[in-house]
Amino acid sequence: MNSSNGKKSLVSAKTISLMANDWKKYYIPQKEFLSKSIYDVSKLDIDKVHDYILENYTRCVKGEGWVKMAPTSRAFNNIKGVVKQMFDYASDDADYLEKNPYRVKINKKKVQPNRKKENVDTIFLPSEEDALIVNLKKQGQENPTDTSSFAIRLCFETGLRVGELLALCENDIISRNGNTYIQIQRQQVEITDVTDINNIKFNAGFKVVDYAKSDTYIRSVPLSTAALLIIDRVMQINSKHHKQHDDYLFLKDGNVMPPTEVEKTMRRACRGCKISIKHIHSVRKTYASKLYSNGVDVPTISKLLGHADEETTRRRYIFSTKSNDENFDAVMKALEKQKVTKSNQNIIPIERVPMPGTQEKWDKLVFISFPTSLKREA
Repeated sequence: MNSSNGKKSLVSAKTISLMANDWKKYYIPQKEFLSKSIYDVSKLDIDKVHDYILENYTRCVKGEGWVKMAPTSRAFNNIKGVVKQMFDYASDDADYLEKNPYRVKINKKKVQPNRKKENVDTIFLPSEEDALIVNLKKQGQENPTDTSSFAIRLCFETGLRVGELLALCENDIISRNGNTYIQIQRQQVEITDVTDINNIKFNAGFKVVDYAKSDTYIRSVPLSTAALLIIDRVMQINSKHHKQHDDYLFLKDGNVMPPTEVEKTMRRACRGCKISIKHIHSVRKTYASKLYSNGVDVPTISKLLGHADEETTRRRYIFSTKSNDENFDAVMKALEKQKVTKSNQNIIPIERVPMPGTQEKWDKLVFISFPTSLKREA
């Protein structure tokens, strides 16, 4: 079967490379399926393909290597999408098939539901952001020609994707009704050579393309006073230390700065602050969470992030900006304000107790019920 080549020009090189990896890992071993003509594939054949994926799914776990486990719903959707798109194309676009045999009929217990990660694993809490900013300023002072630390600081103020951030030009700054914005209209992308689908060449460099990924990516993002000061400082550094390159803001060795430089600076800052290492994309999620915690509604945040779907913003980008202890204290405070409505129930004050097997202490509310007649009068 080789009907997927017709769609090659309709998807990005990155998507093609991901699909090619899934094809090699989960489809190439299925010799019986691949030996069939596309016209002879039945729904039962598709079921067998899915069963094989579920039984052989592996994921790389830090410190353990590749471990067999149940895939998440998102991972399974990505893998099965390889064949789904092939049959959709064969039946809907190319008219090779009168009926599409593709279906999903699986044991749902073999797929893990997508679970939202904990905020501490996903975003930078306010105290962590403050520490990072101090460290990034220090890095900027120690290496006055390197603007990667400024790029991260600007990301905290704008929530841009790293590809959008590094593709910014000075003339993208616009003024409208007395307010200042940055216009997002291009992106930096990784070069992946998919000329030979069987020999994909990764990490071939980066380039800036004069288009956004979709219409929703084209947008104007408000610039805070802090963001304007960062941009102004970057322009001063460029004027003094860098040869101008088509008006781009972030430069490295005469070219647009690659994202690897930003990630390197991010790791250095996290280590310097003794906090868990996160990628630059966590800064984008921190931006969204910070806006939400300060009263900005989801539709507005979604537009600022360039999302086509508000649910994506809600499910994947908005997290509590409070620590676990702060959230716990907030819950306790809310509960303490509630009145006890049952006449035969008293609430004994909070008691700090050790959790079994840990050094942590948690608050415990103890409820004691007793007959009304035994209560003391106030």
